[in-house]
Amino acid sequence: MQVILSLLFNSSEIYQVNVLTHLPLPSIRTVALVNSVYSQNCRNALQTAVGQSAATQWVDEDTPNDACTKTLAPNNEKLTLVFSDEFQKSGRKFAAKDRDPKWTAEDLYYFPTNNVEIVKPSQVKTEDGKAVITIDKCARCTAKLQNATTFETVGWQSDYVSGFMTSWNKFCYTGGYIEGKAKLPGDDKRTGFWPAFWTMGNLGRAGHLCSTSGMWPYSYDGCPAKNGDWSKLNPQNITECADPFGFDRTKYGLLPNQGRGSPEFDVFEVTVTSKEADPDNIERPPTASQTLQMAPQNPPNMRDWPLIGGVSYPGQDTKFNTRNNGYFSGNAYQDSISALSDLDETFFTDFHTYGVDWSPGKYLRWYIDGEFLYEIDAEVLKAQSTPDWNIMARTIPLEPMYIIFNLGMSPDFSNVPNKEEFEKVYIPKLDFPNHMEFEYIRVYQRPSEYNVGCSPPAYPTQEYIACFRDKYTTKADDAYLIKGSCPTTPPQGVCSNGGVMTGVVGVLVAYVFVLLF
Repeated sequence: MQVILSLLFNSSEIYQVNVLTHLPLPSIRTVALVNSVYSQNCRNALQTAVGQSAATQWVDEDTPNDACTKTLAPNNEKLTLVFSDEFQKSGRKFAAKDRDPKWTAEDLYYFPTNNVEIVKPSQVKTEDGKAVITIDKCARCTAKLQNATTFETVGWQSDYVSGFMTSWNKFCYTGGYIEGKAKLPGDDKRTGFWPAFWTMGNLGRAGHLCSTSGMWPYSYDGCPAKNGDWSKLNPQNITECADPFGFDRTKYGLLPNQGRGSPEFDVFEVTVTSKEADPDNIERPPTASQTLQMAPQNPPNMRDWPLIGGVSYPGQDTKFNTRNNGYFSGNAYQDSISALSDLDETFFTDFHTYGVDWSPGKYLRWYIDGEFLYEIDAEVLKAQSTPDWNIMARTIPLEPMYIIFNLGMSPDFSNVPNKEEFEKVYIPKLDFPNHMEFEYIRVYQRPSEYNVGCSPPAYPTQEYIACFRDKYTTKADDAYLIKGSCPTTPPQGVCSNGGVMTGVVGVLVAYVFVLLF
């Protein structure tokens, strides 16, 4: 603060003065200088910890000094801030055409999870120091849906509209602790809203079905790469196996003999189950599900995690009552290792923090309000087999991951699986408009493991995305999201091109085979 005051007194500008202290009163310039010092301190801390090559531009100028580092349980490790958005600047716009440096608000219908609403950039804004996603009624709003077998888009109509924010191909990170401070929509009594805060591998752009087909949620580096007969998921596009005839992944910037995909882990997905929606007619607390989504999959009778250890619930004896998610452990499209933690009414009226500590290839640890609640490690994903089947080792994600937060409604994420009943009985009981709010989103890393960027050398994505840009874009405004250029001429055809599924094989891909949580 002494630096700030000296700058103020050396300035030629005129300030109001407090007659008791003879010091300048706070002004717009004062606030700007304070913010500059905040930013500079956290950026200096990053450069001191990592070196001059650190990408300090990802640290928000409004980040307070006490957020420059983070100490995490259970080992009291000290991590350094590498990314932050404090959402202090009101009036930011997030449509692709607005070119926000960190975020894009999507304009589409999110088909894979049977959502009720469409999403539009207009539903995301910054005000009063928060990022706000608003879900509301609308009169037959329309959005585009990308066909999962061709590059074509089709129109979709809905009576509800919301927001979907993503840092895809802008900010990604590999390993570290992500934390958001959020207030949830609705209340703790009424079923319907589905708020989520999650990450995905950069080779799949969420909601763009061509890009996720054969990519999501693979976290697999084995050969042969084969799903069991029980799976309806598309085969992995980029496997550890030798490339098929006519396809050479190295021409598109990928490394040879390396399985690639777009895995997912969810910081939270929140469900409220009203008493009438509960199958036992019991009033239960809201829950946050904390999940790793992956493929290929175990057989249906082998999805009761943990199969062989590697899962722990340090939050089981806390107020969060963290436990195995017996409601969902995967389906014909994905495997899920998931926990549930109980919430209370304050999560809908006040701000709380949610975080995940991710060590690539080693573990994932989930936190709420700083409490360490749930962990999975590599042991649970190791190779398994019986006389009837064989699943090679999956991995705790290794891909560069980007950040997503969105607010939706879907019978698939409720206790009301019947869509007609969900829309006619439960949605009308909700209040519109309604909001999910974030005070900040921050990412920390161990200085010795600093890894920021969407195309790191060990897991490049830039040239592949540039070569197959039609899989990742649906509008002209999306073009600027594609970085770099393609060094060769990519194959033409259906949107499954770009891996083991090439040519006419791709037309067998169906809508329902892609990107289901």
